[in-house]
This record gives sequence, C-alpha cells and structure tokens, in this order.
Amino acid sequence: MSNISVGSTLAAQLANSQQALNEEFNKFDTRTGQVTDRAVRLSLSERFNAEVQKINQATLNVNDGITVVQIADYGLEQIQNRQLRLQELAVLSDRGTLPNGQDHQNVQGEQRRAINGEAEEIQKEITAIIANTKYNNINLLTTNDKLSIQTGPTPEDQSAIKLTNYTNRLTEVDLSSRAGTKQALATLKIDMEQVRTSRSEMAATESKLSALVPKLTDLSQTLSIAGSAMRDVDIYNNSSQQAAANILANANEAIKAQANQFSARAFQLLQ
Repeated sequence: MSNISVGSTLAAQLANSQQALNEEFNKFDTRTGQVTDRAVRLSLSERFNAEVQKINQATLNVNDGITVVQIADYGLEQIQNRQLRLQELAVLSDRGTLPNGQDHQNVQGEQRRAINGEAEEIQKEITAIIANTKYNNINLLTTNDKLSIQTGPTPEDQSAIKLTNYTNRLTEVDLSSRAGTKQALATLKIDMEQVRTSRSEMAATESKLSALVPKLTDLSQTLSIAGSAMRDVDIYNNSSQQAAANILANANEAIKAQANQFSARAFQLLQ
C-alpha cells in the first residue's frame, strides 16, 4: 500500500506539473496577440530614429548658417574699419590747412596727395574684401540673394540669410581736392550706415539661428531616448519570453525524467 500510495502521489504530481506546463504554453500562445503592440513599438522607434536623423541634419544646417553669417559679418567689419579710416582721412583733408594737389605750396600739396593715395589703397582693399568674402565658393557680398536653410524636420522649418551686394554699392571717394573731400564726407556717411545696417541684420540672424541649436539638440536627445526605450522594451520582452521558454522546456524534461523514474520503479514493484 505504501508503494502504491507513493506511486499515486508521483502520478498526481506528474499530472499537475504537466497541466501547469500546458497552461504556461497556452499563455505564451495567447501572447501572440501582443504582436500588434510590438509592431507599434518598432514603428514608433523607426519614426523617432528618422526624426532624429532629420533633426541632426537640421542642426548641421543651422551651424553652417551661423558660419555663413559670421564670415559675411567679418567681411563687413573689415569694410567698416576701413571706412572709419577713410573718414579720418577725409576730415584731415577737409581741415583747410592743406591746398589742392596743384597748389604751389609743394609740401602741403604732397600731404594731400599722400592722403589721397592712402584713400585709394584703402578702397582697393575694400574691393578685394567684397570679392573674396566667401563660404564654400559662395560669394557673400556680391549678391542680393537669400540663402534658405532647413532648420527642422518639417518642410515648414525654414530660415533665410539675407545677403547684400556691395559690388557697386559703395561710392568711390576722391580726396585730392577740397570739393572731393566735401563730397566724400557726405558719401561716407551714407555708405557707413548701409554697412552698419547689414551688420545689424547679420547679428539678428545669427542670434536667431544660435537659439535654435540647443532646442534642436534637446529634441534630438529626447526622441533618441524615446526610440531607445521602445527598442529596449521589445528586447526585454523577447529576452524574458526566451528565458521563460527555456525554463519551461527544462521543467518539461525534468518531469519526463521523473515520470520515467516512476514508471521504472513501479515496474520493479510489480515484479
């Protein structure tokens, strides 16, 4: 009776274990209903990744735009510095203490010619600055175009850099005579205001673009974290299911081995 009782207990445990095993496998079968959730997670993760790539490219575009503005502004600054020197020379020439270049007072005449000669060299430098202020072979001071920049992931995310053509915008000055000097002072006032206005516009554009960089960086990081979280959840679920399946498989093997031992023991008792 004792052996039969033990055998009955083992058989009951075997049945209960097999039933529990079947129930767990049935649970895994019903989990196929979660495929939709997994697909949604993967879809969102891919969308986030695509957005991150667009945002990162937009960040590069914005930084390129900032570089364009800084180069253009540096060229304008160099022009402005030379305009200030031209203004100094014009004021010096307009003091009335120097005669015209043709005046019989040769020393003072040489002074005026020297002043005018320096003014001519400065204007050549300004012309060279205008011609050579470039970014990636794009001349920034010889066109009135607007450079459009993609500053975000959507087509609506656009910013423009306004450029000004200075090729024939600045008037050439002549300081060789009192009359030319008077005209130069008036002309320089207008030209210097134009350059000052352009620099103010460049400063506003650079400020606007610079403000976008941290926003784009934060958005990229946020979406990257969200996409990673989606992928991590899927990896975790797959790993958990695989681990559970391995445990159940091992349990099944143990139960089968136990059942075989029980069958062998029962056969021995019947002999």
